[in-house]
Amino acid sequence: LAIAVYGGAPALYVGRAAPLAFILSGVGVILVGAGLFDLSRTYFTTAMAQVLELGATVSAFSAALGSTLGGGRLIFALARDTRPRSRLAGVGRNGAPASALTLMLAFAAAMVIIMYAAGNAALTTSFYLGTIGTLSLLVAYAMVDLGAVRLMARDARSKAVMIVPLLGFAVLAYTMYNELYPRPPQPYDYFPYIVAAWLVIGLVAVIAVPGAARRIGRGLAEAEGMAADADEDTPAADVREARA
Repeated sequence: LAIAVYGGAPALYVGRAAPLAFILSGVGVILVGAGLFDLSRTYFTTAMAQVLELGATVSAFSAALGSTLGGGRLIFALARDTRPRSRLAGVGRNGAPASALTLMLAFAAAMVIIMYAAGNAALTTSFYLGTIGTLSLLVAYAMVDLGAVRLMARDARSKAVMIVPLLGFAVLAYTMYNELYPRPPQPYDYFPYIVAAWLVIGLVAVIAVPGAARRIGRGLAEAEGMAADADEDTPAADVREARA
């Protein structure tokens, strides 16, 4: 709650203040992705805009680093629980999933090269890939909320707070609706189909390998030290299947 308040309140304030500042300055047009930079040059100095650009660069690097580490960890978990003998299931001398991280870095570099070869600027590339990632995260968070509802339904003590993930799911559904309707301009209108195709691939993979999703989930739970909780919430038959 504290993170939501202290992180969300400034974002809402800036998001509201920026359009008003453009109106008062007589500009009337907000350049996509450059709004705060333009306002800094108008109301402060060029140095202020450069400081903001430096902050945006650091933020983008942090986001890229976090995405790479998270993606590499997931690839490692998928390989470990489906193909334990593959190189992607191995770790380096320092315990990091080196092969999985290398695959993630290679994929990211390939995407950047493709976008650059297609004539897209760095900011445009960031917006394109960021939009696809945001839509994917909305679906992932929605599934987490539904999973929480299912877990709480098994425990009579948790049913009283089941409204929390339900509200979270409603907010995510509303946000996704606003991302899709009215139809966004090209090429953003194609991005939901890319996300949908990715989800279909994942669904096919889960169906094609029975029990893989449960094994992967249990492996992640054990890696995070939640194996005992998983045993309490998982029926005995599911536990045996996960260990098979």
